[in-house]
Amino acid sequence: MSISLPNNTRRTTVTAYSLAIGVAFITLLSLLPLSELFAKLLLDKGRGSIFPYPFTIQNLMWCIFFAGLGELYYRHLQAKRYWQSLKSGYLPEQPDVVLTRHDMGAIYRAVRNHKDELSALIGNLVLRFQTGQSVEQTHEMLNSQLDQQAEGALGLRESTHRTAGQHREAQQAERG
Repeated sequence: MSISLPNNTRRTTVTAYSLAIGVAFITLLSLLPLSELFAKLLLDKGRGSIFPYPFTIQNLMWCIFFAGLGELYYRHLQAKRYWQSLKSGYLPEQPDVVLTRHDMGAIYRAVRNHKDELSALIGNLVLRFQTGQSVEQTHEMLNSQLDQQAEGALGLRESTHRTAGQHREAQQAERG
């Protein structure tokens, strides 16, 4: 059985589904005629339980387990989307190709109607290059956007990383 979720699936939606599946699993285990040993082991159901059933540590662990499975599924969906973006071939992959300002229009037309992160990044970089005609400024923008994406993915605060200006100042200090 496969659950088909739309491309813009949020982590909270997947977590909610996985917790609902976990509760359904616990309910199913509760309704099955388990031996006293298995009921105690899997659900902490029966005599001698510390907490009243269904508020047991085992049921909490089952919910956390299913939430973890939901997180794995969400990351699988994200990885699949990233892989599809990489396979889409927005840019030439030959090592001897040098892109010029004349190539930017075709690249922008190729990415403007796509809604993935890679096409948005390439589109922003093309527009930045066409605006300023500066490879250095475009490179700084690339670094800045990649840092922002990494911070968002890792949940890091902005204060723990250098800004693009601080990075440039540090590079100039190393050179001079």
